[in-house]
Amino acid sequence: MEREILTNKGAKYFNIKIVPIIDAGNEFEGKIIILNDITDYKIKVWELKKEKEDAETGSKIKNEFLANISHEIRTSVNGIIGMTDLTLMTNLNSEQKENLNLVKSSALSLLDMTNSILDFSKIQSGNIKLDSVEFNFKELIDEIVRLTAIKALESKLEFKAKIDESIPDTLIGDPIRIKQILDNLIANSIKFTKYGTISLIIEKIESADKKVNLKFLVRDTGIGIDRKDIPKLFTGFSQIDNKEYTRKNFGPGLGLSICKGLVEMMDGKIEVKSRKDVGSVFSFNIYLEKGKKYSSTNISDKKAKVQTNNLVGRRLNILIVEDDKASQMVIYNLFKKNGHTSDIANNGEEALKLIENKKYDLILMDIQMPILDGIQTTKIIRKSEENNDSRTPIIALTAYALKEDKEKFLNAGMDNYISKPFNIDELLKMVYSTVKTDTGNTSYFMNKQNSMDGDSLFLYLL
Repeated sequence: MEREILTNKGAKYFNIKIVPIIDAGNEFEGKIIILNDITDYKIKVWELKKEKEDAETGSKIKNEFLANISHEIRTSVNGIIGMTDLTLMTNLNSEQKENLNLVKSSALSLLDMTNSILDFSKIQSGNIKLDSVEFNFKELIDEIVRLTAIKALESKLEFKAKIDESIPDTLIGDPIRIKQILDNLIANSIKFTKYGTISLIIEKIESADKKVNLKFLVRDTGIGIDRKDIPKLFTGFSQIDNKEYTRKNFGPGLGLSICKGLVEMMDGKIEVKSRKDVGSVFSFNIYLEKGKKYSSTNISDKKAKVQTNNLVGRRLNILIVEDDKASQMVIYNLFKKNGHTSDIANNGEEALKLIENKKYDLILMDIQMPILDGIQTTKIIRKSEENNDSRTPIIALTAYALKEDKEKFLNAGMDNYISKPFNIDELLKMVYSTVKTDTGNTSYFMNKQNSMDGDSLFLYLL
């Protein structure tokens, strides 16, 4: 047992052991008390405990700082992008349009750089978590192939894709991070390829009862990399000493490092083979669980069925709960252009007052707001609906994409959430699928006559 003993030099800590003394006749004669001074040990334990607590506190402060600075940067960038897109929809001459598109491109580059720095920091500190959700693998790859083909065409490059048809349609993993890895590798290849071809190859290495091992290859005919420089590629903030790389590489040098971190989190490995002035092949393998067995045809049928359940002729009354002025204006004008009416609340308290006097078809709820945040507001709304039959759909507009955050939103009573970055089509589809209706057979939201530029308008809403 341990005991604290006060001495004239302060407190001392001892491990005390008492041993009885028994004589030959099995009679008790006395006892031996053994005191082992463990003061230094106790002090060391306390010091280690304090160091751990300080480290955890420091990590918490760092994470909160990164979250806050991310929120502020993305809010500002959202305003730039949103207002630029609104202006682009007005009557402009060609020079004005070109200037505004450059503004938007610069804002998107700033956002990409911010996201890269935050992701790199999370990977280094072990604070990034992977999702484990069932997703349609073929649809994910089809989308990547479609967008890559457009980007390659813009750079006057040929793009080829070869996908193993034996790969299951549905898998379980983190589709957002898989797309991030491929997007980074493909963007890197396009950036350093002047002429020739970009190729995406996906193969099934092996398949067990529950898991499948996939290999992804991104091949280019670019400028290539010296063998001595290859180890630097996956090191954060490193730049290769090459005039071609220096001239074109404007990023912080984090993309490949992030790819390496994400691949390793998926129990995979990333490699590169390259020859100077010939090209490079970036490859990685990951393990994914198999999902339910249903074909792409079934998925398409389901999509078609959903899309016939639409909102033709229906004018929605939407409440936008958002504290950022630029985001308010962008969303408001989006719905106005699509024929819907909207009210704006700057915080949860204002939203509750509006809801008392008016019924809405849908509420878009920002999460981080002053006075009353989105989660608190949603809980109050759901509580007030307990005694009546009506239930207003609520979509969270959020910068937070961690699994625990998503669960928090849904547990608070939100029907859905959309995290940045998302384009106009994604937001409209989300609204469309959340608001239940039985009218019509052609999606009003996707009517080209009413739609804004869905491929180019990106909203980064917090």
